[in-house]
Amino acid sequence: MLLHHMNDLKAIPPIHFFLYYNRIIQFSRNITDHLLTI
Repeated sequence: MLLHHMNDLKAIPPIHFFLYYNRIIQFSRNITDHLLTI
């Protein structure tokens, strides 16, 4: 199952992976901001 997932990741174009990575960073940044304001 994990190996199949890795193959799916290889099939993703780099730009999509980059956008996905950016989204994760923004998401985590929003979470830390939210936690800091509490």
